Amino acid sequence: MCLRLVLVQLLLLMVANAALTTTQLAQRPKPADSPDCLRKCGELESIPYPFGTEYGCFLNKDFFINCKYSDNKPPIPFWGDSDIRVTNITMDGQLQVQSNVSIDCYDEKGNKTLITASSLYMDQYTISDTQNKFTLIGCDSVGYIQGTIGKKNYSAGCISSCDRLEDVTNGSCSGFGCCQIDIPEGLKGIEFQAYSLNNHTNVSQFNPCSYAFVIEDSRFNFSSSNLSATFTETVPTAVDWTITGQGKCEEARKNQSYACKENSDCYEPGDHSAGGYLCKCKDGYHGNPYISNDCKDIDECAENANICGPEKYCENYEGGFNCSSSPTAVKKLKFDMIIIAYVPIYHRDIKTSNILLDDKYRAKVADFGTSRSIPVDDTHLTTKVQGTFGYFDPEYFQSNQFTDKSDVYSFGVVLIELLMGQKPVFSTVTEEGRSLASYFINSMEENKVCDILDAQVKLGKEEEIMVMANLAIRCLNLQGKQRPTMREVAMELEGIRPQEKNK
Repeated sequence: MCLRLVLVQLLLLMVANAALTTTQLAQRPKPADSPDCLRKCGELESIPYPFGTEYGCFLNKDFFINCKYSDNKPPIPFWGDSDIRVTNITMDGQLQVQSNVSIDCYDEKGNKTLITASSLYMDQYTISDTQNKFTLIGCDSVGYIQGTIGKKNYSAGCISSCDRLEDVTNGSCSGFGCCQIDIPEGLKGIEFQAYSLNNHTNVSQFNPCSYAFVIEDSRFNFSSSNLSATFTETVPTAVDWTITGQGKCEEARKNQSYACKENSDCYEPGDHSAGGYLCKCKDGYHGNPYISNDCKDIDECAENANICGPEKYCENYEGGFNCSSSPTAVKKLKFDMIIIAYVPIYHRDIKTSNILLDDKYRAKVADFGTSRSIPVDDTHLTTKVQGTFGYFDPEYFQSNQFTDKSDVYSFGVVLIELLMGQKPVFSTVTEEGRSLASYFINSMEENKVCDILDAQVKLGKEEEIMVMANLAIRCLNLQGKQRPTMREVAMELEGIRPQEKNK
């Protein structure tokens, strides 16, 4: 009998453990950017992370949006398990909610007919001091508000009065029918209420009630009709949110739960007593800074074709863009050009002015006036001297033979033009008409290549710069046989070409 009882208890324990495991698996967190996370609820069109509507889709309980359904009606988003309705969320640290209005009403004999007090408690959230005002409406009214700022208690109020409706000015809350006070920074956990001074006995015909509320200032314009008409029960209120519990930025960066992801910055929005921090994508990036790898480069050149004006060319790079006076194939030395290296043609006049860029900065070789089509099995062709000084293969003057390696030499000159930002024949302080190729070769031999690079190129990655410099040196070899083929050049360039964005 005892053995049977023990077996039954063990069986029940196994069933309980199995049920617990199933529940835990069902609640396993989803990735923040999971398509399974509901990012919309009723009229709330966007619920961005760190907010979310289900376990695993929000950062912590402070960011839980409870999407409630009822009786075939559109769902309504509430903050957590409260009755505070959420109407908008912004990534710069604000949440718009509907807060209740405090009402104090009387009949013509001065008997109280309705009184309500209101409050707004949202844990670490503070009442926005830049967006809201405490407002009181009434001609026989006093209103007060209280809360906490850090560890200190706060209370304030105002009085609104008038004897006649004619005394009231629409759009003005100067104390005649309406008064307002500013919200101090860092205020949270508020309670507020409207009262009557004399039970509205002298003004009941046109103003039977007093109303107190905290409202976004831009959403309210006082009117004399507010005194006589039935006022709304809720108003839009802005609250400030931050990532809390980790301190401010300097301290939070040391925390394993630090919320700012790649290509984003941490910042502290004002001196909120609640502390905390927010994240934003770095300049030149956009996306959600709280989701891994979601801050992506903005292609300013594609978004605004005229961003550099009519006389300059826009060059996008990771995190920004440059405006230059002439088109260039360099974007911080990240090439995005296609080289046609497999067609047996000797161009014989490759130079920067014959390499054109289309609207997507793809390179196109132009001016084939001096070119010759070569049979596949031919290796060289004797020609008349044609081409442009500074780009011309020096080996031709010894052999009188123009080969495919001659175009490689010319392209090497193009590469060092891009690296140095100089023309193929240039002048120095001590020398005129100097060859850019020989100057570059000497600088490489003396390990001074970094001293001669163009300022824009220096912004690039050092390893990519050296790959390009070494490729240029090989292209400029005085012995054509020692130069790479155009196909090999293309393959090396392809190896350092940046991948298309957003892939």
